[in-house]
Amino acid sequence: MTEQLISTIASSYSLDCSPCVTVTVPDNIKYNPECCGQAPKKQEKKMFTTDMDSYDMNETERQRQFLIQQLYNSFYTMEHELRVQFNLIETMPPKDPKEFVEFIKTGKFKFTKNFLNDDGSFRDAANIPHFYNTYNGNYTSFIEWIDPDKVPDPVGLKVADKALEEAKKKAKRLISVGTPTEGLKALEEFEALTF
Repeated sequence: MTEQLISTIASSYSLDCSPCVTVTVPDNIKYNPECCGQAPKKQEKKMFTTDMDSYDMNETERQRQFLIQQLYNSFYTMEHELRVQFNLIETMPPKDPKEFVEFIKTGKFKFTKNFLNDDGSFRDAANIPHFYNTYNGNYTSFIEWIDPDKVPDPVGLKVADKALEEAKKKAKRLISVGTPTEGLKALEEFEALTF
């Protein structure tokens, strides 16, 4: 009768990791000694995170990872510089009232598109009832600051972006499969690129 009760309990419940309770377990029921911290757990290899110290890497892997991070830092810096070079970054707004007046006098502004009619005329308050209340009366929220002397070149940027992406891909491949010295050379060549 006792054995039948024990086999019924064993087949109905898993005793692998039940709540911490002191129980006498008969020999014929499987018992997991790792449950509830009674036995040391196997040490698993740590998974990769962005923190290089928490991953078991050899020195070469650590150097490659550092070089790849440097590659991406350089890539994002160069990407921003290209947007500046091709005049696709917004002009900085005026810093003070004197510069504000100068920007207005020289025409270094345009109205935001969603506040203009299709023909380019400015929408009136009837079309935009929140015009006078938006941003507590901050009318500069309807203005984009521009520099008419700098003509945007989106086609040139697209070509340069494609070349930059290809150069990054090539450098990343060399860093990933080459020695750290070869990877450093590839990174330096990438950083020396100009468009």
